[in-house]
Amino acid sequence: MATTIQIKRGTGSAVPTGLSDGELAINLDNGKLYFGSGSNSINSFRFENLTAENYIVSSSVTNITTLNVSGSTVFGDSADDTHVFTGAITASGNISSSGTITAATLDAAAVSDTLAAAIVAEIDNDEIPIAKLAEDAVTVTAGTGLTGGGSITLGGSATVNVIGGDGITANANDMAITAAQTTITSILAEDIKIGEDDQTKIDFETADEIHFYANNVEQVYLADNIFGPESDSDVDLGATGVRWKDAFVDSITVTGDITAQGNIIGDDATDITNIESIFADNIVHDGDTDTKIAFGTNTVQVDAGGTTVFSSTITGSKVENVHQFIFDTGSLALSGNGGSIGDIVKFGGSTTVAGGVYYLTNSGTWVAAQANAAGTATSSLAVALGTNSTTNGMCLRGFINPMTDPGAGIGNPLYLRSSAAGRFITPAPSSTGDIVRILGYQYGTDLIYFNPSNDYIIHA
Repeated sequence: MATTIQIKRGTGSAVPTGLSDGELAINLDNGKLYFGSGSNSINSFRFENLTAENYIVSSSVTNITTLNVSGSTVFGDSADDTHVFTGAITASGNISSSGTITAATLDAAAVSDTLAAAIVAEIDNDEIPIAKLAEDAVTVTAGTGLTGGGSITLGGSATVNVIGGDGITANANDMAITAAQTTITSILAEDIKIGEDDQTKIDFETADEIHFYANNVEQVYLADNIFGPESDSDVDLGATGVRWKDAFVDSITVTGDITAQGNIIGDDATDITNIESIFADNIVHDGDTDTKIAFGTNTVQVDAGGTTVFSSTITGSKVENVHQFIFDTGSLALSGNGGSIGDIVKFGGSTTVAGGVYYLTNSGTWVAAQANAAGTATSSLAVALGTNSTTNGMCLRGFINPMTDPGAGIGNPLYLRSSAAGRFITPAPSSTGDIVRILGYQYGTDLIYFNPSNDYIIHA
């Protein structure tokens, strides 16, 4: 390798040849500099630092990894020169241009308020053509319930229309909703309110319930299996002069009175139970209006087919137009001693034995009768119904259950016993001085028809 620099020269466009390693040569015609390397002539050089008093001129592309330039620097010597920088250009000061700066994108963060104001001013002064700004477009898409839209460039426009529908009219400046909506099929929302105002409304304030308000007070509510007032005994169902027409219900439970200006009518299967009082002028048979119970002031009257069969006042009662009395000899009224069906009086306050025969004394009391005592056996007789003549009563005539069964056999006459007071006997008493008087007849075991004869004889 050469240890000294030897410069050769050449002419024309030829590349100097025959250079030793490190030997330099210069082409005088084009000013190119070469050095020898092996058998080659190389014209690429690397300098640590390169200082130029004037221009560094390149006829083609100049590739510089790092370029530090102080003072004013001019790139190119003609206005139509093009300078390409690969990568980014970073400037701590301003970048100015007497021509056009072209960029693929402009970072919005790098646009200062001053730059933005300047751009707007240029647009206003028509310095930046609208056509340039309008090359790109945006698309406006009409959503649900809208029509129109489309592609819009700067300076252009697109119209978006609101679609009207049933009950809705699209005007120029507003939307008109028809007061009477006829096509809405449902309004579902939690805690929705519908009404004149917040004082008079239908409020769905509680799940599964509907509450009705009037004059800012909840009146009634509807829940599962109940339609009722909000407070107990608070809301009337109708009013005087404004009544409901018909009510169809399974049952009615009231804590007060039931008042009807018309009739209360039930069918044959209707029972009225646990009624303390019924206030009515008449209780009438539903298929026969002249068969009824009529009430007046201190009077009760029972009519059948228009004929009065019973009437009662404070002075007494009458059974009128009686066709027949029918006695049920199997009645529970005859099941025990002193049981009776018939004519009964209650007075005297006397202690008695149920089923015993008693006579009426001159003092109005009752004493047990006996056949061998003429003063008792011939008097007005009665059978005691219990232990007190006033409380339980005395049967003057009718069917009775005696104190002891006389065992006379069905159909046989019965008499007053002489050996024991107040008892029936058969056959007739036979001692001298005994009163023989038929008191009635045996109709069965412990069953006697009591009807004392007005006639009697004194046994001789």
